Amino acid sequence: MAAETQADPDRSGAPALSAAQRRLWLAYRLQPGSAEFTAPWAGRLVGDLDPERLRRAWHRVLERHAELRLRLEAVDGEPRRAEWDSRDFPLPVREVDPAAVPRELERAVTRPFPLVGHRLVDAELLRLGPEEHLLVVGAHHAVVDGRSFALITRDLFGAYAGAEPHPVGRPYTAYVARTAVPSGPRVDSWIEELRPPETGDPLGFAPAVRDADRAGALVRQPIPAEVWEGVRGLGRRLRTTPQVIGLSAYALTLSRYTDRTRLVVGGTMDTRSGEFADTVGMFVNPVPLALHAEPDATVADYCRSVHAALMRAFSLRELPFEEVVRRLHVVPDAARTPVFGSLFNVEADAPVLEAAGLRVSEVELPVRVAKYDLTMVLRDRGDTAELLATYRASRYSADRIRRFTAHTAAVLAGLCEGSGTVGEVPMLSGADRAELAALGGGPAVGGGLRPVPDAVAEIAASDPERPAVEDAGTRLSYRALLDQADAVAGALHARGLGRESRIGVLAEPSATAVAAVLGVLRAGATYVPLNPAFPAARLAAMLRDAGCGLVLGDAAWSGRLPGVEVRSPAELAHASGTPPPARAPDPGDAAYVVYTSGTSGEPKGVVVEHRSLAASTAGRLATYGRPEVFLLLSPLSFDSSMAGLWSTLTSGGRLVVASAGDVRDPERLLGLVARRRVTALLAVPALYAGLLDRAERAGAAALASLRLVVTAGEELPRELVDRHFGLLHGTVLANEYGPTEATVWSTVRVFGEPAPVDIGGPAPGAVLSVRDRAGEPLPRGVPGELYVGGTGVARGYLGRPEATAERFADGPGGRTYRTGDIVCWNERDGLDFLGRSDGLVKVRGHRVELGAVETALRAERDVTDAAVLAAPGGAGLDAFLAVRPDFDERRTRERLARRLPPVMVPTSFTVLAELPRTAHGKVDRAALREPPAPGAPTGGRATGARGTAPPSPGDARDSGGSGDTVRAAVLTAWCRTLGVDSVGADVNFFDAGGHSLLVPALQLALEERLGVEIDILDLFTSTTVDEQVRLLTGGLPAPDAAEPEPDPRRARLAASRRRSATTGDV
Repeated sequence: MAAETQADPDRSGAPALSAAQRRLWLAYRLQPGSAEFTAPWAGRLVGDLDPERLRRAWHRVLERHAELRLRLEAVDGEPRRAEWDSRDFPLPVREVDPAAVPRELERAVTRPFPLVGHRLVDAELLRLGPEEHLLVVGAHHAVVDGRSFALITRDLFGAYAGAEPHPVGRPYTAYVARTAVPSGPRVDSWIEELRPPETGDPLGFAPAVRDADRAGALVRQPIPAEVWEGVRGLGRRLRTTPQVIGLSAYALTLSRYTDRTRLVVGGTMDTRSGEFADTVGMFVNPVPLALHAEPDATVADYCRSVHAALMRAFSLRELPFEEVVRRLHVVPDAARTPVFGSLFNVEADAPVLEAAGLRVSEVELPVRVAKYDLTMVLRDRGDTAELLATYRASRYSADRIRRFTAHTAAVLAGLCEGSGTVGEVPMLSGADRAELAALGGGPAVGGGLRPVPDAVAEIAASDPERPAVEDAGTRLSYRALLDQADAVAGALHARGLGRESRIGVLAEPSATAVAAVLGVLRAGATYVPLNPAFPAARLAAMLRDAGCGLVLGDAAWSGRLPGVEVRSPAELAHASGTPPPARAPDPGDAAYVVYTSGTSGEPKGVVVEHRSLAASTAGRLATYGRPEVFLLLSPLSFDSSMAGLWSTLTSGGRLVVASAGDVRDPERLLGLVARRRVTALLAVPALYAGLLDRAERAGAAALASLRLVVTAGEELPRELVDRHFGLLHGTVLANEYGPTEATVWSTVRVFGEPAPVDIGGPAPGAVLSVRDRAGEPLPRGVPGELYVGGTGVARGYLGRPEATAERFADGPGGRTYRTGDIVCWNERDGLDFLGRSDGLVKVRGHRVELGAVETALRAERDVTDAAVLAAPGGAGLDAFLAVRPDFDERRTRERLARRLPPVMVPTSFTVLAELPRTAHGKVDRAALREPPAPGAPTGGRATGARGTAPPSPGDARDSGGSGDTVRAAVLTAWCRTLGVDSVGADVNFFDAGGHSLLVPALQLALEERLGVEIDILDLFTSTTVDEQVRLLTGGLPAPDAAEPEPDPRRARLAASRRRSATTGDV
C-alpha cells in the first residue's frame, strides 16, 4: 500500500531525493545487483524475549521514522517518492543453529536491496536458543546512515521496554526540500585547495589490478593502552580531539608511502543540523580534506593544520560530493573513486543496551565490500583503541595492508612521543629495518681480490697458449695478449705515464683494442675508452675534461683532435723498446674513466677504482661461473663492456670481439655465435630481440652453444623472456641493472624459466636501499629512490666535486650512490624498476611518471619496445612503439585502461619500424619528435589525438552506408561539443577534454543529428567515437559474423530509431 507524499516532485516542485540519495539512485542504475550500498545491523539479544512485543516495537519505529517506509518508483527514468504502510514490514522469527550464525551474517552483508519498487528496510529475528536471539536489520543506504541505526535501536528497545519515546526530528522530506548548495568565495577557495585532484596510486604502491571490483577485506591493528592515552593527552595539550591525531597519523603515513606532502584524504560527515538530530535518513556526505604534511613542520603545528583543515571541510560538509567532482573536472574512472581513493573515520564501540530484561549487544559484521581502495577507521574501545583497515581485496594483498596499518600505528605512537618535527617521527620498527637490510645486502665478495691485470697475467704465466681474444682477423693467446699489453705498458712508462695518468683509447672493437686497455692497466695508468662514432668535437671535449694528452687509437684520428697525440698501439709499442716490469696497481688507484651523458646531456667522467672493478668481476664469476666463450657486443666506451671483458680474461675464458657491422646485422651476429661456439653474451634487450628474430626463422641450432644470456641497459620485456625460453629451453637468462657509478651492475635476476620480470636483488658486494626524499628507508612495495652502496661504488665524477657530493656520500654504512631511479621492493624479494625520478611530467595538471607508462606498454605481448613523451601543451601522452605483426591498437588500449588511470593511457600511438637510438644504445627521445625523412620506413601512426575531422555533410550523404552516416554525425557532435576541429575515433571523451557536464550536451547533439533517444548512462560507458558508433548502429556485424548476445542498450536505441523512422525524423 503506497501513498504519495508532499515531496513528490511532480506535485510540489520539491526534489524527490536528497543529493546523497540521488547519488545512490545513479549508482543503482549502473549496478542494480550490487550489495555495495546494503547497510545491515545485527544485535545479540540475551534474556527472556517476547517476539510479539518486539514486533509491535518495530512497527512503532517504522511509524515514527517515515523515511524507513520510503518507496521509490521510476517514472520516465526519474525517481518518484511514495510510502509503504508500516504493516507492510513483518518481523519474522526463524529457528537457526548457532553454528549457522556466520552464514546468516554473511547473507546480511552480501544481499542487495533493489532500490525501485521494493521495501528498503526489513528485519528478521533468529532464535538461537531459549534465551538467545539474533536480530538482523537490513536496509539500503538510501534510507539510513550510521546515526540512523543508533536512533533505530534506541527507539526500538525503548518501545520494547515501554519507555517514554524520545522526541523525533523533522521529517527527512523537509531536509530534502530545504537543502541548498553552498556557494561563494569560501567554497571557491576550498575547491582551489583540492586542485589538481590526485591521479596516482592512492596508497603509493601499485595495485595488483585496476578493476571496478569492490570486494573488500579487513585488517586489524590494536593500539595499546599507553599509546591511546598518549593520543588523548596530545589532543588535550593541543585542544583538539583523538580524531585529529588519528587523521594526522594516517595522512603522515600516506605522505611517506606516496612521497607527497600535499594529500587529499576523504572523510564521511553527517550533514544533520540540530532540527534533524533525531531524524532517520541518509545524511552522510563524502568530504575531501586537503592536508599538508611538511617534514620541517613541528608535530604540534602539523596537528593544528590538520585540525584546521578538518574544521574547514566540516563547515562546507553540505556541498554535495558530486558538485565537488564537477567543479574539479574529474575524469570518470570506473576503477577508482573520484577526488580521493582513501578515507579516514573515527567511531566508538556501540554501548550495550538493557531493555526489559534483555541485554542487547551489537554484533560485528563481516566486511565484504570496500567502497574505497582503503578505509581506515580508528575505533575507540575505552582504555584501548584499534585501527580497522578495509581494503579492496582484488587490488592489495593482506600483507601489504597489514604493513601499512602497522606503520600507521607506529606513526600514531611517534606523534604522541615526539616534540620535534614531522620528518623525525619514526614509521619503521626495528624489525622492519632489519628486514630491509637483509633484502638489500648482496652476497659477500671474498677478500684478497687481485687487480684484473694481475689476474690476467697469472693465467698467461700458467697456460700461455690458451686462446684469449679473437676478432674477425686476429687470434691472440694469453701469452700474445700479455706481450702486446706489456709493450704498450712499457711505452707509457717510458713517457713517464703511470699511476693516475689517464690514457684515451679510441678504436673500433678488436683484439688489438683489448690488448691496449690491458696495457694501460699493466702500466698502472687509467684508461679512458671513447666511442669512434661520436663527433670529433664531443670527443675533444671529453679528452680535455679527462686531461688526456695521449690517445691510443686508429691513425685516422691524427690531427682531428686538437692538442692530443694519437698513436696506434702497435706504433707506440714498436718505439718503446724492452718493456720494464709491470707495476701492480693499488686497490684505490683509478682503473678507468667512462663518460656518461647524465640527465643534463653534458658528459661526466665516472672514475672507477681497481678495488671496485676487481670486486665486480669476482661477483660475476660467483654468480654465473667462468664464461668459456664470451661474445663482446658492447663498445669499450660502454661500461657494460667491463662485464664480459674482465670476467672472461681473469678466469681463462675466450673473448670473441664482435665488429660494429656484426652488431648491426642480426644475421651476421647469428652466424658469429654459431661459428665461434659462443657460450655467453651480454646485450641490450632490443639487440637480443633482433637476434632471436633471426634465430626463430633460421632455427634454434644456431644458438645451441649458448649457456647464458645477460640483458642489461634497458627494461627487459616479459615477452622477450617468454621468447627466450620458447627457443632456448636450457639457456639461463639473466636481467641486470646497474649505473656506471656502481661498476656495471648492482642487481640481478636470474631466470631458469619464464617468470615475472624485475631487476632482481642485490648483486654480490652490493648494498641496496630504497629511500624517500628525506633519505629514510621505505618498506616493501613503496616506491622510492634507489641508493647503491657496497664494493662497486665508484670514486665519483672526474673533476666535479659538486656533482660528486650531490650523488655520492660517505656514511657509517660505507659509500653510497643516489641513482635517481625509482624502484620498490616486491614480494619476490626483488626490485621493480618504475622509472626515473626526473621522468615526471604533468598531463592536464596530473603528475605522470613516463617510465611507469612505458613499463605497462612493454608488458604487452605484441609490443616489443616503447617510449612515451608528454604531448605538446600537456594535453596527453604520445606513445612510440615497435610492435609485433599481431599488434592491435584497440586491444592494447583496452588492456592499458584496465591497468592504468585514464590520464596515463596514451592519447596517440605511433608505430615505428624501430625506435631511434643514441650512440650509447638508449632511446633517442629528441629524434622521436622529428618528422621522418622522405621515403623513410615507418610503421604508421595511429589516429590517437591526431584525430579525424568530421566529413562535410556532402561526404556523409555520399558515404552510402548507415554506419558511415552515423559516424559522420557522431564526429560532428563530438567536435561541436568539445569545440575542436577533429577528434580521434578511439580517444576517450574524457581524455579529449570532456567532462561530466558536457555529456548532456553531447547527448543532445547526437539526438538532434540522429533523431534517436539516447540514455545518458550509455554515453558514460561508451566513451569513444568508435564505441558510440557501434552502440548506435548495433555493431553492424559482418554477414558471416556470429549472432551477438543481445544488448539492452542497443535494443532501446533500435526501438528509438524505429519510432523516429515512422515520423520521418531520420
